[in-house]
Amino acid sequence: MAALSRPAVAEWAGLTMTQIDYLAKLGVAAPDVGGHRKRFSLGEARLVVIAGCAIANGISPRVLKEPIQWLRANVLWPSDVDLPESVADKMLEIEADRARSLARVETVEEHMVNYLARHVYMLRNLSDPLSVSDEDGDKIFEKAKAEEAAAAKSGALLGTGSEGASPVQIAIAQAKKLLSQKIKWGGTTYQRLHFPLEFDLACIGKRDFFIGLVARESEDGVEWKVSIGKSAVRIETEHAWLAIDVRRLFGDRTALT
Repeated sequence: MAALSRPAVAEWAGLTMTQIDYLAKLGVAAPDVGGHRKRFSLGEARLVVIAGCAIANGISPRVLKEPIQWLRANVLWPSDVDLPESVADKMLEIEADRARSLARVETVEEHMVNYLARHVYMLRNLSDPLSVSDEDGDKIFEKAKAEEAAAAKSGALLGTGSEGASPVQIAIAQAKKLLSQKIKWGGTTYQRLHFPLEFDLACIGKRDFFIGLVARESEDGVEWKVSIGKSAVRIETEHAWLAIDVRRLFGDRTALT
């Protein structure tokens, strides 16, 4: 996606240009593209929208630097990890490398083939695979396998792909091919990619993702806490905090998805 201009980001965040400049001065907004960094990447633009939501709900811009920095480190894709462009391809690459790590144990190798084949099958055969939960994906794939097995037993032919095999067979073959490749990252990097994937999926309206935020000024400086996850979870020791529904926040900001 092309770099986003400051006026465009201000409009999507519900802020004025003066507010954008103030957030940049505070270190909250971080233009990261172009000469003298005057434009925003998609990820940085999304963080400005989150900051705008926090400001609109009573949180002072002066206390947002640390929470936004924390989000930057935890929900944006790390720049030092080479990943495909599309979210779907990112998801498959991440799941494939995770499956490779687990498949080193022979007792779970067959399970990993089935696990990864399910992801391949959904991405190849469903119209909106990114919206399907893991549980529903398992049911869909198991049903497809059962239907193909029943058809093969009765001598019926279910349609084949360009490879001359059924959709399930194609998915299993691709899963085995992916699993045969070398492990790219390992567990630590996989953990670093988990929340960026969940955040990306929420920003494009496919999954739920919530940010819980407390930030305030005190005699000792700024106090802040952030929680992230697929559901709005209590922030311990706090009676009240701002819960941001990322999926809904970006639901009417299609230019940022």
